[in-house]
Amino acid sequence: MPVVRPITLEQTRALRRAVLRPHQSVEEVAAHEAPGAFAVGAFEADELISVGLIAPDGEPGGWRVRGMASVPHARGRGAGTAVLDALLAHAAAGGAQRIWCNARTPARSLYERAGFAVISEEFQLPEIGPHLVMEKKTGAVMKRRKLGSLEVSALGLGCMGMSAFYGSTDEGEAIATIQRALELGIDFLDTAQLYGPMTNEELVGRAIKGHREEYVIATKFARRIEPTTIPGDMSTIGPLDGSAEHVTNSVEGSLKRLGTDYIDLYYQHRVDPKVPIEETVGAMADLVREGKVRHLGLSEAAPDTIRRAHAVHPITAVQTEYSLWTRDPEAEVLPTCRELGIGFVPYSPLGRGFLSGRFNSPEDLDENDFRRNGPRFTGENLEANRRIAGKVAEIAEEKGITPAQLALAWVLAQGEDLVPIPGTKRRKYLEENVRAVDVELSEEDLERIEAELPPVAGERYDEAGMASVNL
Repeated sequence: MPVVRPITLEQTRALRRAVLRPHQSVEEVAAHEAPGAFAVGAFEADELISVGLIAPDGEPGGWRVRGMASVPHARGRGAGTAVLDALLAHAAAGGAQRIWCNARTPARSLYERAGFAVISEEFQLPEIGPHLVMEKKTGAVMKRRKLGSLEVSALGLGCMGMSAFYGSTDEGEAIATIQRALELGIDFLDTAQLYGPMTNEELVGRAIKGHREEYVIATKFARRIEPTTIPGDMSTIGPLDGSAEHVTNSVEGSLKRLGTDYIDLYYQHRVDPKVPIEETVGAMADLVREGKVRHLGLSEAAPDTIRRAHAVHPITAVQTEYSLWTRDPEAEVLPTCRELGIGFVPYSPLGRGFLSGRFNSPEDLDENDFRRNGPRFTGENLEANRRIAGKVAEIAEEKGITPAQLALAWVLAQGEDLVPIPGTKRRKYLEENVRAVDVELSEEDLERIEAELPPVAGERYDEAGMASVNL
């Protein structure tokens, strides 16, 4: 990852001249610098690869971003994004209320994330080009959290259901949901080669096209993609394979489907008990050294496996099911992650939608929805678990929020090192979920939830599914 730090204006000039003003001298480039300009640079192996300036515009609370430039080989590696983030943080600390920015920037969402919104039509600045004015928003801004050293939005977006397992799909609405997430400040997307298989990564790639650097993309590998595997046909996918060879082959397919040359967070989706975790993570670490992957993760791994993996290469995040009705990680997995400084990514934080009240019976779901046969959604287990959903709804109503917002707020309240990734394929549910970030649960609320929620009935997967977790 590029290292970003403040630099002198003199350090920026040669790069800015080479990229932006090759027809001018360094002195002429310096003449364009505004009084009070603050400069930031991104470095890789001590090479300055991206720079940017921000300066007061002469009006109270007004600032202007200028001089953004990256060397050609730095593009697509997050350097420009990191520089702009640092510039906006500096302006915000200086009381910025309004920022002028280049209208051609692909990073408008970074301004949104920093709490600014467009308030002007596009206009031309002589010799510079089209610009916009962004103004500080008065409403809430998406909070940020860290998974190890990886900073992401406090809430992520699980994309699986957009392509597989959860009944009917609508690609147009799914793409709109991914793009709406960025507008709302959610930049952390979760996908996998298994979802479809392959079709979900392809969908995510189409949705983020032209805005790759503004998203943090997590994907996963596990089962083999055979020559006979057909996208969208789960019956054609191969067996679980944690070999070094499969790790190397899998990443190439994911990069191609996502339309990118790097993956921010690469997980082993399920641990292969036939292959030592040291071999698997060793091959994953090679991908980091090659620049194809930036951070490593594990999904549904046991504490001993996490420790062994972390000894080979730092693990950034562990992803495991965790919610009001799935508390298993609290015993060992979550404490292990905290001991080692590993972030925790709860998936299915809404109990696969059941805790949100979006369905009450398997009959409410599409015929091809895998939840119809889930152990918690059938027979006596269903009757027992309806009492959990009912209690969540009762407490949520008393607080004036939705059941989904209560369930997500509870997960968020379990620690700043947790980043839940509720899945949805519709914008209306995304917009409901995102408001959970601003729900404050008191100690009394948390104690009541602990005391009044009935115990869950049934395993979270069938027998085969349970055999593949906590390995």
